[in-house]
Order: sequence, then structure tokens, then C-alpha cells
Amino acid sequence: MRSPGFKIIIFLLLLCHTTIKLNGQQLAAIQAVYAQNNLVTAKEAIDSYTIVHPQDIAGLLLKARIYNAIATNAPLAELHADSRTESFKSILQAAAINSNGVKAQLEQDNFELLTTIYNGYTSDGIAVFNAAAEKGQQQEYENALLYFKKAAQVNNFLTAQGWGGTSPDADNLYYSAISAMYAEHISEAYRFCKIIADYKLVFTIPDKDFEPAYQWLVFYLRQKKQAALLDAYTKLSDSLFPRAAYFILNYIDWQREQQDYTNLFTAYTKLLHRFPAQPQYRLYYYHDIFQYVYSNAGTGALADTLAVGLPALVLQYPNDAGARLLLARYYMQQAASLQSIPGKKQAQKNYMQQAVTQLKYIVDRLPRAAKKQVDESATLLVYTLKLLNRKDEAAFYSKRLL
Repeated sequence: MRSPGFKIIIFLLLLCHTTIKLNGQQLAAIQAVYAQNNLVTAKEAIDSYTIVHPQDIAGLLLKARIYNAIATNAPLAELHADSRTESFKSILQAAAINSNGVKAQLEQDNFELLTTIYNGYTSDGIAVFNAAAEKGQQQEYENALLYFKKAAQVNNFLTAQGWGGTSPDADNLYYSAISAMYAEHISEAYRFCKIIADYKLVFTIPDKDFEPAYQWLVFYLRQKKQAALLDAYTKLSDSLFPRAAYFILNYIDWQREQQDYTNLFTAYTKLLHRFPAQPQYRLYYYHDIFQYVYSNAGTGALADTLAVGLPALVLQYPNDAGARLLLARYYMQQAASLQSIPGKKQAQKNYMQQAVTQLKYIVDRLPRAAKKQVDESATLLVYTLKLLNRKDEAAFYSKRLL
């Protein structure tokens, strides 16, 4: 004769079998409603079912499919504030209960459900990103960033589970970095830009230019005075974008800020060798030489570079107001340096007259140059004419300043 305990076990097994059968029938009924695209009723039914059966992975995955269908159905989007997120949360919940069981179900259609969720977040993000770019609205970039971060969560889940995904996800990193930059989310922009640089992503996608991310990164490191990282990422960026001058120019600014003139002029040598046809870079170079020479009573090769290079630059680009103004200032500094030297009065006067020639050219013939340059030239011209005792001319140009 069987014991009472045995009978209880048999009863529980029968009850469990009956419960499973009933659960299966409930899910089949909800699945049938879902198959008829009656999403409102299917949502209400699956919500009730998963509340009662929170550990049923089949129910959770059906919920994920129903909520994803709602997310892709614009007229029904108001049924839930973020149906796509609820869909993904259901998958995460099911995977936490039985990852292998979830895999067995999702891999039947090659994980299309997760791919659809990822693509949905990405499409929404790009739409908001494009609107932000058109309107120039910071808040829109913040909204776009939220979508790209959610898409990244889906991709990271896929890769972590070994079910697919992409690493690195270049498309997502691009949009995330640019969105964070324009949204002024500094810490996130730094994280995304650094990841891009660490993976050396360059034009991986035909219509995506990753260079701004590298530019932002080295500028940020310069502002934070992280010298070692700035050196490393400047070298990396410059090697990946050899046609871009930005990385050398940013590094030159850094060396100037550190007053490291040895490395400053070494960087200029590299810049001018790579971009010999860019007069503005030569002008930057001469400006820094000028500041260094006359701030440090420097002489020798650097001073000689100004004496030869500036007149040659003006000869080559006669309508460059910046070059002429710097040449005039050079002549005036040369005149000032002779002031206390006996027997150099005529040489001093000659330098001042050469300065006047350059300044007149700017004021008379380049009036459409930058206002700051024209105003400074006129002020220096009046001052120099007075020193030369050319009072009538000084009075004439003084009126130009009014």
C-alpha cells in the first residue's frame, strides 16, 4: 500500500501538469490575438499574464514581441510611453531567468526581435539627430543621444551573450560622440571620442567623417592639461589624418601655452613642410617668432628668419593685410632697437619709413581687410608719421580713425 506522502506527490505533479497546460493554452490564446494584429487586446492580456507568471520566459518573450510591434505601429505608440524599451526589458528579464531558453527561441529567426529593437532605436536617433543638425538645438542632440545609448545597450547585450552584435559599433559610436559633443555632455563626449580613437576608426562608414571626434578629443585633453595623453592622441590623430592641419596647430597652441618654444618651433617645421602652400601657417610661424624674439631679446637665426621670410611672404601675397601689418611691426621694432645706439639714426629712420610704406598700403589699398587690422594699421601709421615729423600726413590719417 502506497503512503500518503506518495499520493501528495502524485497530486502535485498532476496539478503542475494541469497548470502548465492551462498556461500554455492562455499563451496560445494571446498569441492568436497577437497574430491577428489586435495589439490593444494582446497588450492587455500579456500584461495580466506576466504579472501572474513573472518567471515564464515564453510569456516574457511574447510580451517583448507584442510591445515591439506596438513600437513600430505609429497609431498605437501612445499605448505605452516607451514600448521598445519595455520590449527589451522583457527580454532581459527572461534571459536572467533562463538564458539558454531565450537563446533557443530567439535564434529561430536569427535574433530578429533584438535586431528590430536596435534598428528602431537607431532610426529614431538618426531622425532626431538630423533635426538637431538642421535646427541647431542642443536639446535635440540630447534626445538623440538617449536613443543611441539605448541602441548601444541592445548591441552590448547581443555581444555579451555571443548572439551577434557588432564590436566596435562604428555607426553608433559616431552618432553618440557627435550628439554628446553638441549636447555639451563633456564626460560622455570624452568617453565616446576616446573609444573611437582607441579603435582607430577612420572613414569606416562612407558618409561618416570621424575627424571631428579626434579634434574634440585632443582639444579637450589640451584644456585639461593632460600632457601625456595629449602627446599620444595627437600623434595618433595626426597619423590617421595626415591631410589635416588641426592636430599640429592644436599642439602648437599647447606648446605656446607651456612656453615650450623648442617644441613649438619643431612643430612649426613639421607643419610648414607638410603644408608649404598655406601662407596663413607661415604667418602664424612668423607671429610666434616675432613674439618670442622681442619678448626674450632674441637674436640669431630666428630674427634672421623674420628679416628674410616676412618680406618674401608680403611679396608673394601683397594683399595679405596680416602679413603687411606684422612686417610693419617688425620694422618698428628694428627701429626701436637702434634708438640708443650712436650713429644709427638714419638706419632707424629708414626702418620707420619702411613701416610707413606697409601701413599705408593696408589703410589705402586694403580697406576691406579685417577691421581690427585696418584700425591697428591706421593707429600705428599716425604714431610713426608723428615720430618722423610728417605732421600733415599724420593729421590726414588721424581723420581716418574717426
